[in-house]
This record gives sequence, C-alpha cells and structure tokens, in this order.
Amino acid sequence: MAISRYILLKVQELLFYYIFSFLFNYDVEQLHFYIRDIQKTKRTATQENEIKPLYISGDTVTVKGHAENTWIVAIQKLTIPDGKYLAIEVMEKNSGRNLFIKVKNRQIMKTQTIL
Repeated sequence: MAISRYILLKVQELLFYYIFSFLFNYDVEQLHFYIRDIQKTKRTATQENEIKPLYISGDTVTVKGHAENTWIVAIQKLTIPDGKYLAIEVMEKNSGRNLFIKVKNRQIMKTQTIL
C-alpha cells in the first residue's frame, strides 16, 4: 500500500493506493481510523482516539477483487506522538475478512507535503 499526504490549510488528506488480491469483491461495512498506543502491557488501560474523516473519496462500499483501488481521506491536521500509531480498520459485511493497517508517524512524514 502506498500512502501520500497533502496538507491544505488545516485539513490533511491521506491518499491510500492499494491492490487487493482477493478473488471476490469485498463489501465494506465499516471504515474506522484510530490513534492507538503501541505498547500493550497486561492489565493496563490503553488509550484509543477515533478520528472522524471530514471527507472520503473513492468507492468505500465495494472493493473489487484483483483490482487497483484508491481512497482519499480528509482528516483534521494532526501529528502522531511517539508511542502511538494510526490504525485503519476496514470491516467486511457478514464476514471475517477484516483488514487492519498500522501506520507509524515516520511513514506519514516521509510522504509529500503541499502547503
């Protein structure tokens, strides 16, 4: 998966380019973005903040199998602190094929920035 970042005013756009190798189409039920703690120790509380997208472009209802797909997600401008990561969860309708993508701050900072 390739991730690009564009910042305009106080909105940050993340461009996700990915290829699914599934044989069948993937019907998306839920799409979530979280900031989560990296370390999970036993019997301690972990912090998880959900990020609400301002705008999503692309087909987020059905993802075609064996096809190239692109999503553009606009979120509030943010930085991911040390010890945390951006978690992206895509859950399929009536199935167990759930996708989980873990993005660290250094991966986002290596992308292009347009002011």
